Amino acid sequence: MSLLLQANRDTLHDVFFYSYPEGLISGYFYEYTQLYFFGFPIGNPTVVNESKNYTTSFPLNYKQSYSSYISPSYSLEGLILKTLVYVAINEKTGETVAVTSDWVVSSISSTIINTVATIPYPTFVAVLEVNTAYVLATTSTAQVLSSDLSTILTLDQVDDPFFKDICNILNLKYPNMNITQQIAMISSSLLLETAYSVLRTVNGGNWRTEIYLINSTVGQMLFMEYLDVDAVESDLNATSINTGLIMLGVILTVLIFGIAFAIVISQQLQMVSKQIIMLKQLKFLEVLEKNTGVKNRSFVYELAGLQELFHEMVVVFANTLKVSNSLQGKIASTAKSAQGDRNSVV
Repeated sequence: MSLLLQANRDTLHDVFFYSYPEGLISGYFYEYTQLYFFGFPIGNPTVVNESKNYTTSFPLNYKQSYSSYISPSYSLEGLILKTLVYVAINEKTGETVAVTSDWVVSSISSTIINTVATIPYPTFVAVLEVNTAYVLATTSTAQVLSSDLSTILTLDQVDDPFFKDICNILNLKYPNMNITQQIAMISSSLLLETAYSVLRTVNGGNWRTEIYLINSTVGQMLFMEYLDVDAVESDLNATSINTGLIMLGVILTVLIFGIAFAIVISQQLQMVSKQIIMLKQLKFLEVLEKNTGVKNRSFVYELAGLQELFHEMVVVFANTLKVSNSLQGKIASTAKSAQGDRNSVV
């Protein structure tokens, strides 16, 4: 039991068992940071705790194994606790004991606070015990115990604007009822629906309020949450503006690249067009000359291919013209020689 208690120090205040009907007790408990053993002398598990006989403390059926009892929440030394008791009967010897532990309910607050800290928007959370309307845990800094730390405050006793708003909601839904009756009514209604949700105004801000019913092994609880709608909308608007600016930047970038690409393609087409015009003017040398013709070849694959075809056609055409000129020269020379021969005969 000592190891069990130390391993669950954050959630357990004590673990012990007592015999029935003798009320002999053995176990361990924490007082602040010190671990203590029930009974004296330490190490003797059968010493009666003279201050209290637990056999009359809980409504249990000690003749039925696994009979159990879960107490309402209560305050002890500034902690909110719940007592859990289970009856165990030895089938061979008939000995009966009740295994008991006190659960530290207030440990829920630290868990909730750590969880809410991960939410990027202002959030208020509270957990209420249905049977008593006690505030068991909350993210609020308001005091949930009486000034002498002996009593847990109910929902309507906590001095906090969110708790007051919850009371206003309950007063509107269930007028002419006390807080315990109102909590019981809304809990009953939540058995038939997932959650109660409404938009509320607290301290001048808009908050989405949701109330859930939790059925646990230690009793029914109400989970209440307020989420700052204004902060969510503001964040969404900022995100939308940033997204819009990013999209505008993307569009402008695409547009600029498109214009630049069009200009480059236009220049390449103009180069090809200029070379075609030169071919029409039979300026073969300018087109075929390596420094101008090859170096000014377009970097666009399709246009470069078109230029290459033109160049090949020009080469063939130029060669054809050369052959034609050569043949014409030979024909003219032959004709002149023949004319000379005829003149000499005459």
